[in-house]
Amino acid sequence: MKKEGIDALATNAKQPLKVERDAHINEIAERLVGDWCLALWEHGHTPTPSENMFAYQTFKLWQQTGVLDLPVIVGAQPGYGKSTMLTVFLRYMVRNQPNTFGAIVVKERVEDIKRLADEINEEGTQNGLTQMNNYAYYIRGYNSEEMTREHYEEQFTTQAQYNVVIMTTKQFELQALRDKLGKFGRFKDSRGMNRPRRTLLIDEKPSLVVSHKLGYDELNGLKSKVIRASHEATGDREPYVDKVLSLVNEVSQSLEAHKIPGRFRYDPIKPNYMIPRKLLGHFAEVFGVSDLQELRAFERVVGYGGELNFQNGRIEIVSTFYLHYEITEYNTFIMDGTGDLDPEYIGRDFNLFMPEQKPDLTNVTFHLCKQYGMSKTSIREHNPKSIENISAEIKRIVEGEEGKTLIVTNAEFVPQLEQKVPASEYNVVFKHYDGGRGTNNYADADNAIFIGVLNKGSSYYATAAQAVAGDRLGETLGIEQEKSGGRYRFTDERVEEYKSLDVAVEMVQETHRIRANKKTKPVNIYVFYNDERTLQHITEAYEGATIREHKPVSKLIGAETTADAIVRYFREMETGEQIKQSRIYKDLDVHRNTFTKAVETDRVVQAMKEMNVTKEKTKYIKEER
Repeated sequence: MKKEGIDALATNAKQPLKVERDAHINEIAERLVGDWCLALWEHGHTPTPSENMFAYQTFKLWQQTGVLDLPVIVGAQPGYGKSTMLTVFLRYMVRNQPNTFGAIVVKERVEDIKRLADEINEEGTQNGLTQMNNYAYYIRGYNSEEMTREHYEEQFTTQAQYNVVIMTTKQFELQALRDKLGKFGRFKDSRGMNRPRRTLLIDEKPSLVVSHKLGYDELNGLKSKVIRASHEATGDREPYVDKVLSLVNEVSQSLEAHKIPGRFRYDPIKPNYMIPRKLLGHFAEVFGVSDLQELRAFERVVGYGGELNFQNGRIEIVSTFYLHYEITEYNTFIMDGTGDLDPEYIGRDFNLFMPEQKPDLTNVTFHLCKQYGMSKTSIREHNPKSIENISAEIKRIVEGEEGKTLIVTNAEFVPQLEQKVPASEYNVVFKHYDGGRGTNNYADADNAIFIGVLNKGSSYYATAAQAVAGDRLGETLGIEQEKSGGRYRFTDERVEEYKSLDVAVEMVQETHRIRANKKTKPVNIYVFYNDERTLQHITEAYEGATIREHKPVSKLIGAETTADAIVRYFREMETGEQIKQSRIYKDLDVHRNTFTKAVETDRVVQAMKEMNVTKEKTKYIKEER
């Protein structure tokens, strides 16, 4: 029987949504597009006709009064103006339909929800003072230094007095983990009557897949938290305490009994197990989102298993679960420009609403270096030489490009690279993977260099693919890997494709930070990574872009060859310096014949051209550029 692949699953899960072009104009949508355009013009942005049409269709969708069959992924591209769309839409609806319109809005950061609430409520100025209405209310996260637990909980009663309730992504995830999203489904109109909040607008995808590692420390800590939750919530030791602690001990004992290093499937202890709802409620009263995720991860391990990982003396179980949001009673819209590519959406059915016309990206050129995987391990093994070589390559690229260059790599290498390639001398800005989400801080960069990718680990990809695709298929996916082409690959094609898509989505989101779709000047993106499939997913997201191969003149990682040594020697020569060939091969401690062969290779010849090194008879001369 043929195994169903990730592509087929994605096709079934993400069902295209078309907004019909009615004979009659939707006057509200038309008015909102006008307001949206005016707001963008004030910031120097002019939407294209296709962007206007997509905004018009989106505003139509958001006005739905009946319940949609499926949540909708709205494929708004970066820099599209979706935050402005939210403000324009919500300001209009609460003023024109105050007794019938209600919405839940989710945004990434605390400052975002505060700003949106003010933008919705602001009525103008009178006598120099800003007049505010009470249409929108934002929920603050619990902070013991700023509020009591009672004040925090009071917010969930107060929010029902407002048309719009706004919360951060973390708060939204917390309420989902508590199974409490339904409490936001009503608000009171001007007569005190309950009205439904139909619309749920999520600006950037919340966590759909949650992964946790459970070792001895985590399991012991979990026991303490279960006891504390019971005591603080009720003042007593609830019956569920001993039952849950017994299961925690059983998991701990299974870790103690395992002696063989490696990665192994961990079978469920109690199939289909669910945490007692009473414990879940008490736990949520006392602890935050990360602790709740840990409790749910334990639930997943006991009921569905995970992956046991015994490496470098540490043993732990990796648990990954799909977070099912109770959002079927709402018309849910998730604003996500990479939703068509993201494999996390495969876990349930969605509608996919994409612009009819993709942005013009013919100004973008990808320079792909497939010689290196640039994993953290490979860079570490050859450090500091690898960092020196990578820094030299970055300088070489930056010196040949115009405008600012964004450089992205794993967090541990950023400080070293910042020191080697200082922003005071080069027009660069650094960031690490998985940082700066939801910001426009890098939109002024015209170029980007990506050193490696964000690798979440083999155990993550295996358990995530199982939680998303395997569970949907009702099959157990393989976790085994084999080395091929200089890197490890999953033997189960579905897990390998899941990983490839997940890596590609993270990378595309990183490339979006420079807003190439909003630029007319050339944009150059350099990617150092050696997986062909992932690179194809990345470049396919940039329809119309040019793809070129990039070859460093020096070896970046690994043992230095004679050719590498020669290139390094030429780089270190002073401008105007002349050195005899015999001295060079003696300095490098290589045989004359070996030197002669290496200096004639394409890589060395190319490096000599770039460094203006020429040969005259038996001398090598470094001339001014």
